[in-house]
Amino acid sequence: MVYLDHLLKARNAALMSGGKIIKGQRRQHVVERIMDTLDDWRSSPWEHEGSTRAGLRAALCQLGNGWNESDHEAAALLGTALKKLGKADRPTWIEGQPEYLLPRENCIRCGDALDEETIESRGRFCSDICRQSAAQFNTGIHQLANRRAYIRTWYVVAKAAAPERPCQMCGKGYRSAFEEQKFCSYSCSCAAQRNPERRRQCAHCQKAFVIRQTAGKTQRHCSRECRLAAWEMTDFRCEVCD
Repeated sequence: MVYLDHLLKARNAALMSGGKIIKGQRRQHVVERIMDTLDDWRSSPWEHEGSTRAGLRAALCQLGNGWNESDHEAAALLGTALKKLGKADRPTWIEGQPEYLLPRENCIRCGDALDEETIESRGRFCSDICRQSAAQFNTGIHQLANRRAYIRTWYVVAKAAAPERPCQMCGKGYRSAFEEQKFCSYSCSCAAQRNPERRRQCAHCQKAFVIRQTAGKTQRHCSRECRLAAWEMTDFRCEVCD
């Protein structure tokens, strides 16, 4: 165990000497977004810490960094955000539980008063129904909140590290975590749909329609029905027997 402790200390020292992955204003921007995620808590100010660190680490690993370096950078970013929020001092384990501030004389699910036997046995629910309901509710809520925090922090790092690209509509430079994104904003995406160059006349019903972005310049029909109808009306002839 002593050897392992020295090994971990040496590894952490080597990681700290390696420098920061995200620097300058990008680092400040990422920390501010992490603060927004951590500050959106319900039961405890530290409830999103694990999922936030996992999201940061995943985004940094996807950028080509090693797992250890990414984990150390995620911990540093998270520590900076917690320090700025004034949450660097950790509570005890019992103080960190969601039920710490709730009165022990009432059911933590429905709020009804507990009987003396339940209070003496340190029970927190008035019935099995409340116990099962609380377990299902807390599991779903915590999973959803953790997943949301994970995605938010992953997107912040991926967007900050992405190269700047021009918008295909207005030409303005923007950053995006998704390679398939073509426009800088929703308004530019809508404007591209209204672009006259994307308007075309259906080869079957002769009605005007707008070409889908995923279809490219080869789309000739306004709908699947028109495409099938045009195909059925096509006179196919064999080049050999005819």
